[in-house]
This record gives sequence, structure tokens and C-alpha cells, in this order.
Amino acid sequence: RNKSFYQTQFMSEAELDEIISHLDDQYQSIALVMAYTGLDSSDAVNLKWRDVSLKDGMIRTKRGKICNRISIPLAQVVSNVLLFRNRVRRLHDDRVFNVGTQGFQKAWKRSLKKPA
Repeated sequence: RNKSFYQTQFMSEAELDEIISHLDDQYQSIALVMAYTGLDSSDAVNLKWRDVSLKDGMIRTKRGKICNRISIPLAQVVSNVLLFRNRVRRLHDDRVFNVGTQGFQKAWKRSLKKPA
């Protein structure tokens, strides 16, 4: 949709695994959800349990600033992450991840700079 954005190189699964291995545990699950759903960091960090249907295997959420409704089927990796997160979730909090966007972005940038 963004005509000025051209992706010329994509990350391999091995590269993704390497970067994720450098992240703290609290950020690894967010990175996996982003990689396998296409959600950006803000949408992933702000994901709510009411948007997740583990039974149907779908995430139904609003995306971006203009709040387009989207449905994303869950890959097995994402289902596993969400099932684990569901076991350790705070019942009074509807957020899937209890971290901030800025904290995740800083951790991601640090992990990109670490040597392989």
C-alpha cells in the first residue's frame, strides 16, 4: 500500500531464529507473532485477547492508524506462542503482551547489532 516502500530483501528463517535468540524472553514471543502474522510492532504489542480466537485459529483485529479490520490465520508457531501466553496471562489485563512498543523496538535493534 505504501508506494514509497519497496522490500528488496527478506529475512530467512535461520536469520530470524538467530536474531530472536538474542532477545530477552519477554520479547521473543512478540517477534515470532510479528514474523508469522505480518503485524507491525505497534499492532503486535497492543494485541488484545478479545482479538484472538485460539478455537478458530484466527486473530481478528484492527490494524494501523485507520483501523482496518483484518483476519489473520494462526500458523502453528503463533498458536504455540499464544497458548503459552494464555497459560501465564493476567486475568484482569486484556493485553496479550505486557511490554511497551518502544521497549520492544530498542531490544530488536540491539539484537540486530549482535554478532552471529
